[in-house]
Amino acid sequence: MNRKICNYNLIILILVFLFTSCSNTKAPNPYYSGSCDLTVKTSPELRGFRLGMSVDEIIAKYPQIQIKPTKQSCCKTIYVNQQENNVGIDLDGVESILISLTDDHISKFAVVYLKSPHLTEKEDFYRQMEKSLGIRMLLGKAECFDFRIETAFDKDDSSSLIVFEDLYVPEVLYNRERDEMRKIERQKQSEQENRANSFKP
Repeated sequence: MNRKICNYNLIILILVFLFTSCSNTKAPNPYYSGSCDLTVKTSPELRGFRLGMSVDEIIAKYPQIQIKPTKQSCCKTIYVNQQENNVGIDLDGVESILISLTDDHISKFAVVYLKSPHLTEKEDFYRQMEKSLGIRMLLGKAECFDFRIETAFDKDDSSSLIVFEDLYVPEVLYNRERDEMRKIERQKQSEQENRANSFKP
């Protein structure tokens, strides 16, 4: 398979993971089974980043890193690869790192790895991730108390990725959007009542 096509598919998968923020996931993790007692605050670090890490912590570690705003005022993104935003981050064997921040804290991030001759089967990748993170995974997935780790492996070109997701954030954003909609509806209702009361036959 053409490597560009494989990489494109991986990037699409990452974008789906990173930018489908407002899901119906409840907190804590409804799939939590007790096999991973870690929380966002104690989640493992990978390539210098971890869930819950603040913008101040990121800038203190990488002063020249570029953090970009999004259409949502509460959200920002960071994209790092060998050519872009490479400011001392360990990118050995890594194609790119994509980070989503909510309220100035990392809420989701993905690390995309380059093709490796040492990883030819997805089980090899799972074992490497378990060893590196110190977390037991089931079929490349870990359901921790309030966060989730998922992996993907493309056997055709041995490229792979891992995604960390804070499961509280979608609920927070959902509730915030719901409250804002209710506020708008109350304002509209109040305006309609004021217009009705101001009418003099």
